[in-house]
Amino acid sequence: MLRDIFVTNTSGLALNDSIQPGQKRERRLVSNAISGIVKAPTGLPISNALVTIPDNDVASQTDSGGHFHIASTVSGTRSLEVRAIGYRPQRTPVDLGRAGNQALSIVLEPIPAKLETVNVIAPRSFAGFETRRRRGVGIFIDEAEISRKHPRAVADIVRKSPGIVVLPTQSFSAGILIRYGRKSCPPNIYVDGRLYQLPTSDLDALVNVDRIRAVEIYVNPGEV
Repeated sequence: MLRDIFVTNTSGLALNDSIQPGQKRERRLVSNAISGIVKAPTGLPISNALVTIPDNDVASQTDSGGHFHIASTVSGTRSLEVRAIGYRPQRTPVDLGRAGNQALSIVLEPIPAKLETVNVIAPRSFAGFETRRRRGVGIFIDEAEISRKHPRAVADIVRKSPGIVVLPTQSFSAGILIRYGRKSCPPNIYVDGRLYQLPTSDLDALVNVDRIRAVEIYVNPGEV
C-alpha cells in the first residue's frame, strides 16, 4: 500500500499552496490537533476507547458519543492507534498540522469471543438422603431396592410400602394415597426438592421411572 507522506518544518509553519500564479507563497501557522469519532461496524459509538499517537506520548479517550480530540506537539504524518476492549486495535495514518484536516471516522472490528471447552461434572450425591435415613424416621427406598422391584411405573416403587395405598386407574399410571390411622389423603410430591401440585396418577408424565434413584416416604406429618 502506497501513501503520500506529509512533512512540516519544526517551526510549525506550513506553505499555503492555494495561491494563484504570480502571488507570493505565504507561510501560516497550522493546528496539530486532530479529532474524530470511533464507531463499531453497526454505527454505534464506542466509548472509553484509547486513542494515542505512540511516538508522541499523547492520548485521548472517547466520550459517550465516541468522540475524541488530540492536541499533538508534532506535525507531519503520524500513526494514530485506537484500542478498545473487545475490539481489534487499529492503526491509521494521520497528517498532523495539515490544513483542511477533516474529522476522522474510525471503525473498529469486534473480536469474536473464543472460550475453551468447559466440562461440567456433577456427580450424584445422596448425602442428604443417607443423613435422613440414619435418623430412623420415614421410609427410604434406595437405588438397589428400586432395581430389585423392576418398576414399570412410579407407583410400583412405593407399592407395598407401609402406609401407602396404590389405587388402580383406567390409565397405565396409578393413584397413590397416604393412609394415616383411619384417614387417607393424597401425598405432597417433591421431585429433587421441588413441590409439584398435581394428581399422583400423573407422576409418570412428570418423571421417567428409569431416572428415579431414591424415594423418601413420610406417612406421619410429624416425621417430615
